[in-house]
Amino acid sequence: MDPYRTAPERPPEPELDRLPVYLRGGLIRGGELVVTPTQLVFVPRYGRPRGTPIERGLDGLGLAEMFAPDELVRPARATTSESVTTWVHVTASAPYREALAVSASENVLDRAYRWAAGGPDEEITFAVILDGDRALLIEAERCFHACFELPADLVLPDRSSRTLARALRWLPRSSFARIAQRAGSQTFSLDEARLAPPLRVEGRRYVLLGSVVIELVRPQIAAIERWLATPPALP
Repeated sequence: MDPYRTAPERPPEPELDRLPVYLRGGLIRGGELVVTPTQLVFVPRYGRPRGTPIERGLDGLGLAEMFAPDELVRPARATTSESVTTWVHVTASAPYREALAVSASENVLDRAYRWAAGGPDEEITFAVILDGDRALLIEAERCFHACFELPADLVLPDRSSRTLARALRWLPRSSFARIAQRAGSQTFSLDEARLAPPLRVEGRRYVLLGSVVIELVRPQIAAIERWLATPPALP
């Protein structure tokens, strides 16, 4: 055996999500929870990180007594504990047993809504996949289970477009066609998007695609503009 030979370094796991942790005694942000395919890691504001296998969820970290009650952090669409519970099921799903992307792609966006009665209905949210010369719009609440081949009766407390978009971002592009078929996504061409009129409602900017509006928040503006500038596909 060569004493100078070392085992190759294991590549770091992709960071699927990073969630805030609020502590009891007031809405004090005590740190963050990092979600990876196999680990849940608590990164405190002060001190050393600690982790647990993701299938053990928050109970595995032994920090439940430190967290603020969920009702105190309800301004968010989903609480940290709800998001963690959903991630536990997503990381165990069939699509996540395939090879994941090394880094996050910018072609999956959230903050899209159903357009209704002259404005965005924020109760019906979509994840948007910008794929070449088309956009796939997947309704989050209704189609979350189908995207990850999860049982329809499985309770997922966080089915927000934010979590759906972050979870889809790590799947290989080859998975998107199957996901779109299972989820019954709406599809729009690049030409249709270029013709869509810009909208501004109460100071918020949107792009209207059919009955769905994509909200142009700062992280999305550059991605949408790059997509709209995509050269036309060759015949």
